[in-house]
Amino acid sequence: MDRDWCKMQSDSNGYGDYSYIPIEEEPRTTLHVCPTCKGSGFFDGVLPPIEFKEAPKSAKPSQFAPDCELPVALPKIKCPLSLRPKPNQLTRSSSSTVETLPLLPTKKNRVPQFGATLKTRSNPTTQEEKLYCATWLNLFPKLNNLSNSRPSIRNSKSRMSSNSSEGGGDIDLIEPREIDNKPDFIRRTKVKLKSSNLLEISEGVIDVVHLAKVDETAAYTFMPQVNRHLCEMLRSLKVKIVRQACQAIAQLFGRVSHVSRPEFDDIVVLLLIRTADSKKFVRKDATSALDVIVASTPPQVVVRAIHAKGPRSKNPHVRLTTAKIMCTLVRLVGYETLLSHPALHEMRKRVLETGCILLDDQNGDVRSVGRDLMSNFVTLGDFEEALLSDVPQQLIKRVEKSIICLRVELLKSVDILKTSDIPLQ
Repeated sequence: MDRDWCKMQSDSNGYGDYSYIPIEEEPRTTLHVCPTCKGSGFFDGVLPPIEFKEAPKSAKPSQFAPDCELPVALPKIKCPLSLRPKPNQLTRSSSSTVETLPLLPTKKNRVPQFGATLKTRSNPTTQEEKLYCATWLNLFPKLNNLSNSRPSIRNSKSRMSSNSSEGGGDIDLIEPREIDNKPDFIRRTKVKLKSSNLLEISEGVIDVVHLAKVDETAAYTFMPQVNRHLCEMLRSLKVKIVRQACQAIAQLFGRVSHVSRPEFDDIVVLLLIRTADSKKFVRKDATSALDVIVASTPPQVVVRAIHAKGPRSKNPHVRLTTAKIMCTLVRLVGYETLLSHPALHEMRKRVLETGCILLDDQNGDVRSVGRDLMSNFVTLGDFEEALLSDVPQQLIKRVEKSIICLRVELLKSVDILKTSDIPLQ
């Protein structure tokens, strides 16, 4: 298309005026010569016709083109119908007829990101803030509901289903089962126990539990291998496998107890750790498994396993469980029997050392259980001799004052009981 170029006519001051040459092919297209670049470029655009009027005398001349005629008013910019807000919220006055666009966001009032809640002030101070809040709440009505709503943190019903992280709730994971063909059942159990998959191993351990209910002698042959697999299951991160191990221990050791080291010691220590687990049902199953072990296993073996890591654990719940189990075992054996019987020398040494460690514990609940354990030994005659021979001297120095205070309190309570029995004359 042929274009006619317009030339700049410079005046005496060095400024030029605009020249408009209409084009016949496109009657609404005009060429504008920029006064700043002085003809080095041009802009071709489609613009509506603009009426020019003479500038008023009071108006200041333009610094770029003082002699040119400037338009008095720019064309009106209308808001689209889809984004047109309510007149009561956005117009500055009821008498004004010009519609205003929404305010552009600045550093003070930024546009909220997609999916985020709109944070608005409860009492906007300036008129611009009021217009901004009203505009965004009108354009995005869902943001008004999101700003007042809070996320719910309650547990839904789906989380408490049978496939939840708790391992199926408070149920028995080892269901009863009938064995029709015992030789075939034993053969399949051996294959499962030799597998490298932990899920198949857990199935094999459960099969041994069912076999122990029918034939304890046949189940006892699997116990060394089962104890090793129970340690692996107790170390697992899956809650269901851990609970199956705890329930298998509770059912196996009540019928078939195998206390070979180091597997049995590891099982007891891992159960102590699981009593402080974050899952409620894991803690419950581990506690019931320890109760069965304490009731069905010789006390010397349980004390040997607990004394290894129980009283020196970093978890106060583990130390508290250790103290309670130790008190239960000492009551089963008897305080006087434990101090005087020569066959229980190793057990007496571990019990007294554990009692002194519990007296020096930082946790108040652990110290109170330790005081209950040592209070029955303090009044016996052979206690001092056994304490000096079995407990290290450094540990005795740390708990010496506690033992003396405990003995004084017991003597005072005995004297009070004796004086209360004297009849008044």
